[in-house]
Amino acid sequence: MSFFDEKRNVSQKHSASTVSEQSNPSGVLSTEKKSETDLSVPNHAIPSAVTTKEAPVMKGVSYLTVFRHFRQAQMCQKYIREKRMALMYHESFDFPEHVWNKAQENMAPNPDGSIDPIPEPLLQVATSHAQKCEKLLSVWREVFGKERGWDSVEGDFMQVLMRKKASSTKEKKLKELIESGQRVADLFRTIFSTIEGTDMWTPSQIQSFHAKIKQLNGLRTANPDADPMIQTRNEEIQAEVSRLYQQYSEQKQSNKPLAKQLVAELSVLLTKTRVDLNTIDPEVFLLAKAITEMSPSNRPFAVFGLISYESLSEIPGLKGLVEREYVPTSKAFVNTVTQHQGNQFLFFSTLKMAESLYYCSLGADCSATGDLMTDWCLGLSYSKMNFQACDQDLLESELYAQLTTGQLHDINWMLTALEAFYGQ
Repeated sequence: MSFFDEKRNVSQKHSASTVSEQSNPSGVLSTEKKSETDLSVPNHAIPSAVTTKEAPVMKGVSYLTVFRHFRQAQMCQKYIREKRMALMYHESFDFPEHVWNKAQENMAPNPDGSIDPIPEPLLQVATSHAQKCEKLLSVWREVFGKERGWDSVEGDFMQVLMRKKASSTKEKKLKELIESGQRVADLFRTIFSTIEGTDMWTPSQIQSFHAKIKQLNGLRTANPDADPMIQTRNEEIQAEVSRLYQQYSEQKQSNKPLAKQLVAELSVLLTKTRVDLNTIDPEVFLLAKAITEMSPSNRPFAVFGLISYESLSEIPGLKGLVEREYVPTSKAFVNTVTQHQGNQFLFFSTLKMAESLYYCSLGADCSATGDLMTDWCLGLSYSKMNFQACDQDLLESELYAQLTTGQLHDINWMLTALEAFYGQ
């Protein structure tokens, strides 16, 4: 799920959650405004979701080292989450065994009900990954203190990156992209908040609204199928709930001019960041790729093969606000090459592999022990594990083991096209 989908879902869930609160159906809500709002707000400040006041700067440690701690924290999300759950329920935790047990859920059981032993390649990769994650947690505990929750590991290192000084040319570029990624996230958050609008009702009016919704839902009857009269009553209650929510929505003061201004800034920033894809550094490339897909994912390799929205204007809620159109990178590439090929299925089926190969061509570690193959083996960025990728490098796992001659030809062609596209 992209960042903006996540934020819209949060907003929708907030509204939907209040439906489960209940209310008095008889009162009429006043729509008298608290005050008039100035809609012309130039250079509107956008509060960042990242708080940096208390973050240490990790003196004596380079910016690049902290960045790699941050990347490792992203890679270790699954490990940290599962270990935290095990400790919560006072259970023992063996990561390789946990991974294999999860995999068994999607496999046909043996006739005798037994479970096959964990394959040696998977055991090696999962064990190595667990060791890396434990080493990261040790660094994190030393820097931030043992008392802090494990769910903050990634965010804690991000705060250091936002505060710490970058020295080398590469570090400065990484910091610039980190800041751009945060700005993109903040822009999306503020745009949707601005579109949703500001409450014009007083706090007491809003409290009254929630009370009415709460009582209305309390009047519903569960499992009404057997009684048409109860069904009708429930439908009447739902109609009143919908009317009240419509009234609540209409009282919000939306600032469309400001939202339009912020969308224009977003488009310019995304377009500017795309230039950084023309790099020979794999870490810079991967970071820029996430931003230019309009999906700053916390799963590093999920950006390969990603086809997001057709364009910025296709994002729900932004229709009519986009003057400077922007198309996500993967879709822009597909649009470019389909002018000559016309077969989009080719690109959907081979884009992930071609982009991974391009990333490897920049000098990334695509060996059997590298992050990319660990990710593919354990399903860290993708929900599906790929055991065939365990303990193999990219060429062994995919090109020589699984693809036909025709697919190899398609990927080679696409890789050449990607080199031209990113080199523009």
